[in-house]
Amino acid sequence: MKDIDPTQLSKELLSAYYDAYYRFWEYYAISTTRSNQYRYQREMYRNLFLSNADQSSINYKVGVINRSVKDPKEAEKRLLELLAAEEEGSPDYAIITCALATLSGQNNRPDLEKKYYMQSAIADIMNVTRENFSLQHLAVIYYNDNDFAKAFKYTQAAIDQARASGIQFRATQINEFYSVISAAYQEKEAKAKSNLIIFLTLITALFVFLVALVVYTYRQIKKMRQIKEALSISNTKLKELNNTLNKVNDQLYCKNHELLETNNVKEQFIAQFFDLCSNYITRMEGYQNSLYKLAINRNYEMLIKKLKSTTNIDEELNALYSHFDSIFLNLYPTFVTDFNALLKEDERIVPKAGTLLNKELRIYALIRIGINDGAKISNFLRCSTSTVYNYRTKMRNKAIGDKENFENEILKIGSEAYMPS
Repeated sequence: MKDIDPTQLSKELLSAYYDAYYRFWEYYAISTTRSNQYRYQREMYRNLFLSNADQSSINYKVGVINRSVKDPKEAEKRLLELLAAEEEGSPDYAIITCALATLSGQNNRPDLEKKYYMQSAIADIMNVTRENFSLQHLAVIYYNDNDFAKAFKYTQAAIDQARASGIQFRATQINEFYSVISAAYQEKEAKAKSNLIIFLTLITALFVFLVALVVYTYRQIKKMRQIKEALSISNTKLKELNNTLNKVNDQLYCKNHELLETNNVKEQFIAQFFDLCSNYITRMEGYQNSLYKLAINRNYEMLIKKLKSTTNIDEELNALYSHFDSIFLNLYPTFVTDFNALLKEDERIVPKAGTLLNKELRIYALIRIGINDGAKISNFLRCSTSTVYNYRTKMRNKAIGDKENFENEILKIGSEAYMPS
């Protein structure tokens, strides 16, 4: 290089001359301890190369972007524009993707850094370029990610290319981290082998356990057969008991069927009672409408007369009590007879002709269907609570047996368990 006079060279050769010096100092800095001094030489010749290089070349365009564009986003944008104009896998494609990978690494974007180094390495392989710069960096990236298997694989590939090319500085550069990656990979392999031995030991122990389990299971099956024979005898006896139970169940079914029919009858009467209430509400609406018409027509005398009259209310109450008596006695047809059986003979109640129940009987009819609250009973019968209390007290005093147990006996009327005295 020293024998060449740069002043005698054409611009194209001068650019190649400075590029050769730039690469010389770059490579030489790797294999010596005076790297700072040689890096200075490298930067000087890179600047001379850029000053004389063909401005249409990729090396020039990439070098200008790396040297002059300080904004990482702008640099990435311009490199991507260059990349879009290149054919994928070409030598220039490898240079641009390598520059993008370096820029991504400087800006802490590991995914893009890995992607572009891979694209650059693939392009180098397609062009049979033994420049293993991208492979080396991929090895370092995977080492930092603790993926020692891939790091060792890329390092080995870089070494093979360096040996095949005969470039000493690349082999020197790779040796700086090969031993570290190799040691980490071997340590991982040793751990994997150790884990394999542990797993094999566990599998062996599990196999022994399974054999013991099979033997134990066989013995248990043998015992189960003996138990089944004993159960067979027990089952025969249970069948006999089941036949007896079936007969009892048939009887219970008949009783349940009778109860179901009784419940159906009760439901029908309850439905009638609800229908009565609905009709009553309808009549009340009609009555209200008639009053409204009188008010609208200003027939105040007739309106006041109707409002003062209790005839309508009395008729409705009588109809309500008549329906209640009829429904209740359909539910409990022997209620009056059974109720009188609980009273002294000379105190027994006989309803008036044309009526089914009187007020005393209605009080205890309500108690029989579960309404025991004096206030609710008085509201239904349109009397005071004291009147209801007095009637209940008088009836208890007329009872044959225990006065305190009188109302409990009333609650039993109509049930299967009730046996009148």
